[in-house]
Amino acid sequence: MVFILLFGKMFEQTSRLNRRQYLSDCSIPKKRFLVLLVMMLAVAGVSAQSVPDDSDDAQFWNETTVAIPLKRKENADGSKTDIVNLNVLATLRLGRGGLNPVDKRLGLGFDIRLNKAFILSPSYYFRAGEPVTGQKETEHRLRLDLATEKKFSPVSLKWRGRLEHRFRLDSSDSTRLRNKGTLKIPVKANNKELFSPFVAEEIFFEFQSGRFSSHEFTAGVSKEVVKGISAELFYIRKDNRSGDVRTINGVGLNLKIYLGR
Repeated sequence: MVFILLFGKMFEQTSRLNRRQYLSDCSIPKKRFLVLLVMMLAVAGVSAQSVPDDSDDAQFWNETTVAIPLKRKENADGSKTDIVNLNVLATLRLGRGGLNPVDKRLGLGFDIRLNKAFILSPSYYFRAGEPVTGQKETEHRLRLDLATEKKFSPVSLKWRGRLEHRFRLDSSDSTRLRNKGTLKIPVKANNKELFSPFVAEEIFFEFQSGRFSSHEFTAGVSKEVVKGISAELFYIRKDNRSGDVRTINGVGLNLKIYLGR
């Protein structure tokens, strides 16, 4: 209940931030998905060579998750629902005026389905970063997520709240509440989902400073590449209120691999 109350409090505060309106093109033919991927990666390579100043960076982001089912429930129609998954997590981010590693992470976590509406996800991440040349950062992160999704034909809305504590070896610790909303528009043919354009916005609130610390906007396309493997191709902009890197523009490719499907 405490987490849900904090999650609700975050919604009340979001009106203080500037909002942006974005349109998502949902008419991209299926055959152009790989072409879009190549084009966005090319843009990342070019933009990484033209960072305007030290407070901005152009980056490439990747997060790969391997989901291992530990407990499943068989439904009346013969399908199965994952009740508990073990997640192996890996993150790599490249930037700093080129394709230099700026953020490397490894972690473990669980997805626990509480009921039809909510999924609870505790996780641990080890992070090693170097956002600015010579400035190395080391962190241990503990996270607790609560997520829910509701489908309103033809769109779906997903909300995720995250309580995160960062144990920092090089500076003061930080505790943050993160609220993320995602709007997804599935594109279907013959009642089969081909891919899903989406937009997402995430807001970070830091308890130590008592203020909003970061803001992320994401727009992209998700698709099941083959059975058991899904991908997200996206553009991201992140604005920070503190730190050496204040603005990040980048593209990313996330992968999720489901074992046992």
